[in-house]
Amino acid sequence: MEQKFEALNQIIDILNDKEQEVIIKRYGFDDGYPKTLQFVGENMYITRERVRQIQKKALQILRRVAMQTDTKEIVEIAEEIIKDNNHVITEKKLIELLKLRGYESHSIPSFRLCLDLSEKVETIKKTQHHNKGYILKDIIKSETAKDTIKKAIEELKREKASICKNKFENNIFEQVNNTPKESILSILELSTDIKQLENKIGLKNWRCVNPKSIKDKSILILNSMKKPLHFKDIFDLIHEKKYDHKQVTIEAVHNELIRYEDFVLVGRGLYALKDWGYKPGTVKDVIREILKEKGPLNKKEIVKEVLKKRDVQVGTISLNLQKTPEFLRVGRAIYKLDEK
Repeated sequence: MEQKFEALNQIIDILNDKEQEVIIKRYGFDDGYPKTLQFVGENMYITRERVRQIQKKALQILRRVAMQTDTKEIVEIAEEIIKDNNHVITEKKLIELLKLRGYESHSIPSFRLCLDLSEKVETIKKTQHHNKGYILKDIIKSETAKDTIKKAIEELKREKASICKNKFENNIFEQVNNTPKESILSILELSTDIKQLENKIGLKNWRCVNPKSIKDKSILILNSMKKPLHFKDIFDLIHEKKYDHKQVTIEAVHNELIRYEDFVLVGRGLYALKDWGYKPGTVKDVIREILKEKGPLNKKEIVKEVLKKRDVQVGTISLNLQKTPEFLRVGRAIYKLDEK
């Protein structure tokens, strides 16, 4: 494969010095990092518009030659990855997949350039609302992709909450024309305003999909797992999910769970969400609430009801029944609440 990259370098040599400098800087052949028009212009003492013109002319020259040489294989590899990603992909994801295939960082600028030379691929430029990406234009048009993103944002604003990915995909498919259903979620990865989780999708500025604090992250994790978790497990999942680059300690996580009423201690170190119907309190408090609501119950029924609300040992429930004077035994293993 190295000979393919060398062939591309030889093609670049046919450009004049100014064209070569623009291509090298714009695609990151010098240090791996593509430079902006503004940066290149300032370095070459020309306007950003002049840089754009030089780049456009250089690409026209390279396009005529590249597809007739070994560099065509570089283009085909990148096009295949885009096709496998439902015909659209962000540049970030493309680079990740190329590296997974064993391509070194120094080869990435060659792929960037070859994609701009491809007649099958259209580049989506990075803007405030779009990530840089690539689409196979025979399947999806850039305007169609942008319209899909616009409708998705409008739909999310109407929902006002994160929504199941599959349901959302179906909703958007009904609203757009000429967009393959399997490409919708990949298209939405191009949006800087939309955030996708494992099963949910929402707007990036919503804390329910893009958590900022330890509290937000803990709520998101508990909702995704749909069951009470030990504070150590919540800590581990915060690190595993890598929501951001902030470092947190297990003590900080535990303190936040204790601090906020959103979380209810339901067992030794186990926390659930108050929104799930859990109420704060000890096992004694839970038994009191059950007997107040349901009246006299036998011990087996009390245990069953308590275990719906707390993850504790049966012995702990029995001990609370025996040692608490307000729980009156009124029959064989039957208890009622002493209203006095």
